[in-house]
Amino acid sequence: MEKRTHQAMPLSQRLFCEALQELGPATLPEIAIEMGRPRDAADRISRPLVSLGYVATEQSGAPRGGGRPTAIFSLTGKPFPPSAELDPTSGQVNKAFVRKDHTPMCASTAVLVQCVTSMVRLGAQTR
Repeated sequence: MEKRTHQAMPLSQRLFCEALQELGPATLPEIAIEMGRPRDAADRISRPLVSLGYVATEQSGAPRGGGRPTAIFSLTGKPFPPSAELDPTSGQVNKAFVRKDHTPMCASTAVLVQCVTSMVRLGAQTR
């Protein structure tokens, strides 16, 4: 068995890069909307991508309302693995845990959705 010398890129980081590839240079809120995630989650996802050299940031314009200047994110050109490459049997992505818009949901939410769906179906059968 071949020894791994690096950690595989998580699904969330792959989706961030794919969203950025779709949008082109964009701000963090725009990327978060494209991913269907909260802004703070997109911020946490972006940090390792910047440090690993997949994503670059550039400050744009003057600070708004006394805050920091707006950061514009862009891909550096370093190749990243596609999210479709993840094996559904690996536990990272399961087709049952993917929403209709093809964005993954966490495993606990997917189990909850399956339980509620089962209860609704059972209730409909007993009427």
